[in-house]
Amino acid sequence: MPLSGAAVTALVDDIARRAEMVTHDAEQAEQVRGFLRNRLDSWSGHRSAVRTGRLGYAEAADVTGLLQSPDEGSWTLWSAPRSLREVEPEVVLQLDLADRSVPDAPGWDYDRAPGGVPAAGGGDS
Repeated sequence: MPLSGAAVTALVDDIARRAEMVTHDAEQAEQVRGFLRNRLDSWSGHRSAVRTGRLGYAEAADVTGLLQSPDEGSWTLWSAPRSLREVEPEVVLQLDLADRSVPDAPGWDYDRAPGGVPAAGGGDS
């Protein structure tokens, strides 16, 4: 897969545009763009150092490991948790179905205006 060119630029632009749409913050979108560029540049260096033709998650005699286990020293850009306990945030949410406000609650809608204020009509669906 190429790490540069028109297709990669378009992908980075799409992700940055999505970040701005979700956060309503152009500065954060530019940060996302920078993070993506940094990772692409880092991966390019990582890929050029590949000793074997086979890539995999873990290092082996004939495989170049792509990800570093978190318990292999200091974390790097390419360290990755290997357990759902490490990647799944804990959610402690309990709904009391006897609570009369639950069935009558308005529908949930993520659409919101800049500044975190719900957009007009938000929550009606």
